[in-house]
Amino acid sequence: MNFIEFLNPLGLFSFLLILGCLGRRSFISYGNVRDFLFEKRQWSWRIFVAQYRSIFLVLALILLSISMGRPVIPQQPQVVSKSGVDIVFALDVSGSMSSQDILPSRLDVAKKYLRKFVSQLVSDRVGLVIFAGKPFTQSPMTFDYGVMDQYLEGVSVQSIDQMVFGLRGTAMGDALLAGLQRFDLEDGGREKVIILLTDGETTHGVDPLEVVKKAAFYGVKIYTIGIGSKDPKPLMQQGRNGKVVPVLGGDGKPVMSAVDEKTLRAIAEQTMGQYFLAKDEQTIKSVMDEILSLEKKPLESETLQPYYELYPYFIWAGLILLVFYLWSRAVIRVFE
Repeated sequence: MNFIEFLNPLGLFSFLLILGCLGRRSFISYGNVRDFLFEKRQWSWRIFVAQYRSIFLVLALILLSISMGRPVIPQQPQVVSKSGVDIVFALDVSGSMSSQDILPSRLDVAKKYLRKFVSQLVSDRVGLVIFAGKPFTQSPMTFDYGVMDQYLEGVSVQSIDQMVFGLRGTAMGDALLAGLQRFDLEDGGREKVIILLTDGETTHGVDPLEVVKKAAFYGVKIYTIGIGSKDPKPLMQQGRNGKVVPVLGGDGKPVMSAVDEKTLRAIAEQTMGQYFLAKDEQTIKSVMDEILSLEKKPLESETLQPYYELYPYFIWAGLILLVFYLWSRAVIRVFE
């Protein structure tokens, strides 16, 4: 059984002050209280108001005094996490991510295991940046893993209109910079991680190795995942007959793509992260599982004692009685 507690016991001293004032000023007498409670007489609202209105003043002051003590009813204690990791996914959605050398496509497989990764988080915040020729924040930092799952599910190469001038290509450095901007870099209480997934090399924007210097300064760890092959290979797509065939460029030749291993490895090494090459679906799964295991920390926790606050009820009851007292004085003056 939960009993009422007072979180501000000193506030109850105001009750003693009120009793002292009432002792020096005869707001109400014992006889009035006795008559009010026990004496049988002919009642009328005018007699009632005239003789006993002070009782309501005293009750109002007592209730307001109790509210100053902040009365509460303790609830079931809750254990909450104090630690966790802030994670930003920087996901390449350039046209080459639709390549089907990894079925159903590089992007679809990356999304599948990012969603699985998110589903296993507990006390970590996640954000999402997608990029092609420019980066766009798809989701700010959030603890709502259901919302993040919906964002990831909806991502496609059409999420950025790459027919628009300047939006085609791979702006890896700009994506990392956008990822850094999602963090509160001055908050040293939570570890910060960027997981970069791309299948190409930088063609637009700032040099990613310049952005890495800022990340390293603030202690942001970057894991880089190259999806595809480190050797130039033709991009693949599913043809009308269901077979996977090379993507042809304007000159009729296959469009070639290769992972920039050198840059991705340097990004990871300079920020105390790791680089992974994901050539197929099983490798991507293993990579995401490994990153999850690397970033799982023993969770610090604290026990919070929630309370059900009662002071609003005492305040409202006291104010109602106080208003009634003031109203009764005005009525008496009218009849006098």
